Amino acid sequence: MKIISMSAILLAIFLNLGVFAQEKKDTQVVVYKVPAHTYVNKMPWYKYVYYFSDFQPGAGVYASKRKDSENLRLNYNLYYEKVECLNEKGDTVLLKTSKLKLVNIGGTVFLYDNAKGYIRIVVDAPVALGVKTFMNTERLEYVSGSIDGSVNYDRRSSTSVYDRYYKIAATYFFIDRKRSVHKASKTSILKIFAPHAEKINEYMEGNPVDFSREEDLVRLVTFCNSVRNT
Repeated sequence: MKIISMSAILLAIFLNLGVFAQEKKDTQVVVYKVPAHTYVNKMPWYKYVYYFSDFQPGAGVYASKRKDSENLRLNYNLYYEKVECLNEKGDTVLLKTSKLKLVNIGGTVFLYDNAKGYIRIVVDAPVALGVKTFMNTERLEYVSGSIDGSVNYDRRSSTSVYDRYYKIAATYFFIDRKRSVHKASKTSILKIFAPHAEKINEYMEGNPVDFSREEDLVRLVTFCNSVRNT
């Protein structure tokens, strides 16, 4: 009797779903595939494009201090990088972004920036830490043949002549007291805390910071805010 390993069974399931697992630094990175001439919402894994497992109660906060109805059901779509809400008919529509400042989804707060989109608040402090999570295009593989409506690039609202492969990625940002957004880097943190640059440099010499690693950034922002308050 031939014995099939559990890993082989899981791999077969992933392949059928268009989902792949790659090893990276002792962790598995999931790759999501959208075959050519296929809409992403037809993929079995489409539910994973949402940050939350289901739509959560929430509200948008706007520049006029107006709040949308507290009865909104919201979710963040990583593929389209948009917040969607369920209307009375149960259809998904986009949350209005004109003069939008913040979105609260089930207690999780997202800052809305006109240029960078939705940034989830990780550390809520005078100078905050935020992260933009999204499905990044890893590669495109051309497939011969054409179907009306398919395009020769990665326009996400359409089908494509390419097999498209995505990974969930994250970019971190520092948010200053004026709610200006700065990509997380040594240069930006020293600029924001310019009067305390010497102490912050000393901290980073003793505590190396990987600006793509959340744990490092949480510690750094916490330290910098504490220095400002001393």
